[in-house]
Amino acid sequence: MDQEEAVAVGAARRICPQLWVRYCPDSALGEAQPEVIDPSAHVGGKKGKGKGYNKGKPAQPVASFEYADEVLSWFVAFRQPSPCWGGHAAAQAALEARQLTLKLAEIASLRRRDPAVELNSLLQQLMRQPDLLLAQVAVGIHLAALEKAHHLDEDGLKLDLGLVAPELQRPMQALRSDIIDSYVGLKGSVVRAAAIAPMVTELTFSCGRCATEVVKPTKDGRFEYPSACPRKCKFARFSVEKDKCKAIDWQRI
Repeated sequence: MDQEEAVAVGAARRICPQLWVRYCPDSALGEAQPEVIDPSAHVGGKKGKGKGYNKGKPAQPVASFEYADEVLSWFVAFRQPSPCWGGHAAAQAALEARQLTLKLAEIASLRRRDPAVELNSLLQQLMRQPDLLLAQVAVGIHLAALEKAHHLDEDGLKLDLGLVAPELQRPMQALRSDIIDSYVGLKGSVVRAAAIAPMVTELTFSCGRCATEVVKPTKDGRFEYPSACPRKCKFARFSVEKDKCKAIDWQRI
C-alpha cells in the first residue's frame, strides 16, 4: 500500500461504519477503537513531521464492525481504474444513478488476489450470503464515489447493486425450498407479471401523547405497531408518519 492509498483508506475508515449502518441498519457496530496510524503513510514521511501527522496526539476513536476490512478492500479495488472498471469516476456515476449491475467475474479481477480463487470464493459467498456480499461491494463503491468529498453525502442515499453470476444459473425445474434466501440465477420467458408497487421497508410511528417517534423495519412488507412508548406514556396510541416511511419497488413475476 503506497502513501496515497494509505491516506485514502484512513479517510474512508472514518465514515465507513456510518455508511455500513445505512446499508445494513440491523448491524451492530463494535466499540470505538483508536485508529492504527502508520507514520510512513502520512505526508512528510517522518514521525511527528508533515501535514498528515497529528504531532504525537492519539488518534480519534473510530467505530468498527466485523466486515470493515472487507469493505475497505473493495473501496481500494473500486477507487482505481482498470480494464473493466472506470475507477472513481465510474463510482460517482453509479451513485448518481443510484443503481448498478456488475458481472461477478469482472469484479473478481479487481482485488489483488488470484482471480480464479477469488471468483470461486465470491461465488460461494454470493450463493450462501447474498445480502452480505452485495452490501460489502456496494459500500466499497459508495466510499470510492465519496473519496474526494471526505464526508457522508445526503442522508439515505444508497446504491442499488446487482451482481450477475451465470455460474450459479439453474433450470426452473431445479428450484426447491432448500434454496430459499440463496442467490439463484434463472433464465426463461416471463409469461405474467404484476404491476410494480411500493413495498414498505421501514416505518416511523409517533406516540399520540408525547409525539416521540419510533422507527421499525418491516419484514416482507409486514409490520407490527410498537408495544410501548419509549417515554413510558400510559395508554399510548401510535400513528404512522407516512412522509417518513421508506419503501422500495416490488413486483411479482
